[in-house]
Amino acid sequence: MSETNVQDKVEEIKTKTVGAVTTEAEDLRSSGEQIYDNNKNLINGIIGGIVVLVLGYFLYQNFYIKDKIAEANEAIWRGEQYFAVDSFRLALEGDGSDFEGFEIVAEDYGMTEAGNLANYYAGISALQLGRYETAIDHLEDFKTDDPLLAPIAFGARGDAYSELGQNDDAIKFYKKAYSYENELTSPIYMMKAGLLLELESKNDKALDLYKKIKSKYPNSEEGRNVVKYISKLELASK
Repeated sequence: MSETNVQDKVEEIKTKTVGAVTTEAEDLRSSGEQIYDNNKNLINGIIGGIVVLVLGYFLYQNFYIKDKIAEANEAIWRGEQYFAVDSFRLALEGDGSDFEGFEIVAEDYGMTEAGNLANYYAGISALQLGRYETAIDHLEDFKTDDPLLAPIAFGARGDAYSELGQNDDAIKFYKKAYSYENELTSPIYMMKAGLLLELESKNDKALDLYKKIKSKYPNSEEGRNVVKYISKLELASK
């Protein structure tokens, strides 16, 4: 086959290919138009719904939430003044004037960080007032990864369960608290767990905890005082 014939053949193939692609594209376009015509109300409704959702989310984040954050920060600031001076009833329930109480702040602004923190203040306040189930509810709703607040919140739940006589639950939350392993709180909650384990006649586990306090936190108050508890249990085991 001559070079000219080969070129002609190539051109013929290109023409047919382009034509086929063009025809297929036109068929797809026609098919798409037909599908749209048959379902345009549904399609337009879906698109409109998406637009409404996106717009609603934007307005929620940029206006509603921002306003709520500002209100919550103002509300919690007033309550912190009562909490700081151990006025736990006023902190929890409000003063009937400028502050509604941490319970209301937590309920009304739970989607904000200040509302989350209000659950912590409400839980600790309720614990101090002897309202142990209320304390548990609020502390359960409080979420944090803070290395100091998290163990205190878990430990406070342990205290509430202990006061309710639910020792197994108390030990569980004391364990969560001391698992954070900091010098300030861990020996406290290890000691509390150990004492409850003794009450539950689980002396081996209590003794193990006491020895860990002595070895890991010797400079803490618990570390200095735990020797007598170790001696007592070791003598009892002989």
